[in-house]
Amino acid sequence: MKSKDFFFWDIELTFLQIGVPSRTNIKEYQSLHNELSREIGRVNGKFSTADWYPIQFMYKGLPQDELAAYYRDSDVALVTPLVDGMNLVAKEFVACQINNSGALVLSYFAGAAESMKEALMVNPYEVNLLADSLHKALQMSSSECQLRMEKLRARERKFDVHYWMSSFLEEMRFVESIEKPKLPTISLDLYSKSLSEQMEASPKLAVILGYDGTLVGPAPTPQQAVLANETREILKILASNNDVSVCIISGRSVADLRKMVGIKKITYAGNNGLEIVHPDGAFFAPPVPEEHEIKISRLVTELQTEFSNCKAWVENKGPVVTFHYRNVPKGMRNIICLKAVQIFKKHGFEPQEVPMAFEARPSVNWDVSKAAAYFLRSTYGVDWAQRCTVLYIGDIDDSKVMLSMKSFAFTISVGKHVNQSKGFKKLPDIQGVIDLLKWLEMKMLQKPQRQPTFMPDFGEYEQYLSTQMSIAFSDYNNGARKRRRSRTSSAPGKSPISLMPNRSE
Repeated sequence: MKSKDFFFWDIELTFLQIGVPSRTNIKEYQSLHNELSREIGRVNGKFSTADWYPIQFMYKGLPQDELAAYYRDSDVALVTPLVDGMNLVAKEFVACQINNSGALVLSYFAGAAESMKEALMVNPYEVNLLADSLHKALQMSSSECQLRMEKLRARERKFDVHYWMSSFLEEMRFVESIEKPKLPTISLDLYSKSLSEQMEASPKLAVILGYDGTLVGPAPTPQQAVLANETREILKILASNNDVSVCIISGRSVADLRKMVGIKKITYAGNNGLEIVHPDGAFFAPPVPEEHEIKISRLVTELQTEFSNCKAWVENKGPVVTFHYRNVPKGMRNIICLKAVQIFKKHGFEPQEVPMAFEARPSVNWDVSKAAAYFLRSTYGVDWAQRCTVLYIGDIDDSKVMLSMKSFAFTISVGKHVNQSKGFKKLPDIQGVIDLLKWLEMKMLQKPQRQPTFMPDFGEYEQYLSTQMSIAFSDYNNGARKRRRSRTSSAPGKSPISLMPNRSE
């Protein structure tokens, strides 16, 4: 129907708009008020008679008893926001309808629409259909009005403010008891002083973790070293905190590491830092000599051929190859390991010992500590030492690397192999790591936001790292130039339509 079809409501109907002033110092609100006033003036100027105005606009706040009287005496409440959170005006109208005689026309886009199904539901963008619904509400029989309003009032009487308050508090108690980790019972002498003080002095926290031996225990094969769900959830919560950055450094390939952990907001450093993938997908790798790939391919072929009939196996991780002998019978291990070492050296690699395996790595000046420093620099900038507290937790049995890490990070080693005489802090096992991560999560939730006060000067380490990276790139570029010369020599708000108060919430 079109608006002209409803002209018989002239004089019989008055549209009362109560607009409580709100945010009057905001330019957009002022413009909206001016636009609304002009439109009301235009309509009243066109249709008014000597004793009737189609629209009554009250731009002021009303006492509660007077507002309740308007709610009670109105035949129809037209609550038609284009978008809204809840719109309690609809519920206030129902609460005041003590005679069960009014009708409610309610927008689908009001939050209250979800629980007030007995109202006449409308889409305020469909103006003609809205007019139809208003016409229906005005003509509704008293028995239908009473039936709809009784159901609306019964629901509001049951789900009143006391119900909502108790349900919110109950939900908060549930979240507090289920989702927030309890502070674990751990040795606070490691954390309550030095680590807590550093965290309080710095606005950000960078957590650098190992994987095997730190987050997961030993397993017969790398694929069976699966991250526990509890640990994954803790890491997710930490990584989702805007003040926390998490990096996991592992001897695994970066693809395998990402698959095993499966958390998007974490930086992954595979092959002990030779491959680094940031949360946004950006990839970094230090330069590796071109001939390394050829040497690795030949090494893999000979190892697989030589040990095809025993329980040793070869893992090709791109720039790194790992020879695993964990499943070889103890009586055969010495012979197998001796032969494997000879093959490594034959192809120009000095085998690196890792738990129950040997590794062939490229001859670049790069290790876990340099990868960690690169992560910090790329995440926080060159002044990262003043912007974040760095915590490293790992199971590296390498005093040189651990000492490098200790120069810029609060370093905790995991396992029984830790040499405490060198001053390394220790966690006995993986459960200790999980407890510490829970403790960190709680501390970051409790931590007030403040500007950093004091952090030690890490300029010496930054200078050292920059020098080492320059040497690595220089060595690579020199080799590349030699290869190029060799090749060259050989070949080439709300809608203003409402019978009830339009109060901005």
